[in-house]
Amino acid sequence: AELGARGRPSPTTDRALTQRLERLEKVLPAEHPADQAVATLATLVGALLLSRSVADPALSERILESTRRYLKRDVAGEL
Repeated sequence: AELGARGRPSPTTDRALTQRLERLEKVLPAEHPADQAVATLATLVGALLLSRSVADPALSERILESTRRYLKRDVAGEL
């Protein structure tokens, strides 16, 4: 809820983001888990933002489902 709420950088956001990234890094089977964690989280946030920005429920679901499939392939090393 903090992200972008005030339109400026926030130490609270830094802490929350760092904690999420660290947890994500621990479960990613990547050669460079820190980089993959950042890319994964950014992809998830972007998909959520886009899906909530469209009026068409089918398009919203398509955005989320496509992102879900893409990230599963990425984590599995199929990309």
